[in-house]
Amino acid sequence: MTDEAQAGWTYLVGAGPGDPDLLTRRAARLLETADRVEVGPDVAEAVAALASRERRRPWNGDVEGFVQTRGADSVVLLVPGDALPALSGVLEALDEAVEVVCGIDTTAAAVAFAGLTHHRPSLATSSTDWSEAASRWRAQGHEDNATVAIVTHASQPTQDTRLTTLGELTEADAPPGAVAAIGLALEGRSSRRWFDRWPLFGRRVVVTRPAHQIAATAHDLRRRGAAPLAHPTIALRPPPDPAAVQTAIERMDDVDLVVFTSPNGVDWFWRALDTAERDARAFRRAEVAAIGPATAAALRSRGVRADIVAPRFVAEELATAILEARGDRRGRVLLPRALVAREVLPETLRDAGFEVEVVPVYETVPAAGSEALVATLQEGVDAIVFTSSSTVDNLVERLGDDGKALLEGVTIASIGPITSGTAEGHGLAVTVTAEVSTGPGLVDALEAHFAGSSN
Repeated sequence: MTDEAQAGWTYLVGAGPGDPDLLTRRAARLLETADRVEVGPDVAEAVAALASRERRRPWNGDVEGFVQTRGADSVVLLVPGDALPALSGVLEALDEAVEVVCGIDTTAAAVAFAGLTHHRPSLATSSTDWSEAASRWRAQGHEDNATVAIVTHASQPTQDTRLTTLGELTEADAPPGAVAAIGLALEGRSSRRWFDRWPLFGRRVVVTRPAHQIAATAHDLRRRGAAPLAHPTIALRPPPDPAAVQTAIERMDDVDLVVFTSPNGVDWFWRALDTAERDARAFRRAEVAAIGPATAAALRSRGVRADIVAPRFVAEELATAILEARGDRRGRVLLPRALVAREVLPETLRDAGFEVEVVPVYETVPAAGSEALVATLQEGVDAIVFTSSSTVDNLVERLGDDGKALLEGVTIASIGPITSGTAEGHGLAVTVTAEVSTGPGLVDALEAHFAGSSN
């Protein structure tokens, strides 16, 4: 069977406990390719978001209505935890072109992520009346003073574990998706807790980078237990003069050095190469320089290894690295970059005797959505991460006069010294500056900060 969702097929998919990385590969692929994704109650937003918003719609549990309206599209019916127990009625109503894609059971995830016991306890979920579970456990010989753990949002940054007793269980809250467990070996639980002890566990972190780059940073944050909040403050679009880029590509045989100052510059230059029906062989004569390891990695992924790499995401260091590597050799330099950028690099190279052609390959513009960003900050966040000066500039502009008040008490984290300088120029107190100027390096620095603050 093909990996992609097929027209006319219905896929009953278990979303697991809420962490999108716990989905099966099959489930993730179907969410990406189905024509329509119907999302059941209590599915974690991080999982549902794998399907684009225009393809999603809520499902209220109406089996008959779903069967009657499924049509000829490929349709995913997404429910929390495992799929089959919750969707057996749908499965019985469909006689062909249906596939069940199981997910991790929520009760199993609750035990594992809360570090409850070495042995499998007796479990109940909030879909069952707590009083029914209490009666069953008493019949099994448990006393009213027996400890019961209630775990909510297992595997998610909002996970919470609360201890009560069997006698008090029927009066306890039963949030959707909660799991209650009895028969616990609580001795040594402190050494078995792992997820909710991570430095970034539960931290709400605003990510401001462009929408197409947020997924990677969000993944890195979730892997440390944080809750990433996507609020891109900038967007990228083609340059105002794409013909100039094509002309520069046509003259690549006369270029001695091509300099890339960001992964975005690499991405947009390669789009222009594709338009010109050229590839990495266009660099056969020129040396290549990259600012920082992330830009070098973007080049390697396209078959080009940078000859010169600055250790940090700083134009001054890249200029120094180029001058040292080239020695007495000068020549023509092609600098594909954003329309608006710092001029220190081309000016330094020109002063040293290079002929530098700056070619804008993309333009940075403000992103929409100020209201949503303000609402998130008003709800409360722990940190906000900036990956370029433009992300800072546009956030400050969007928040206006209320910015300082909204950011009071929020940890400001920056990808490098230039971005930190921009933030400080706006009056923001930068707490974290990454030593390695990459997305993962920024997350590492943020984790180290919170680990230190909790000691």
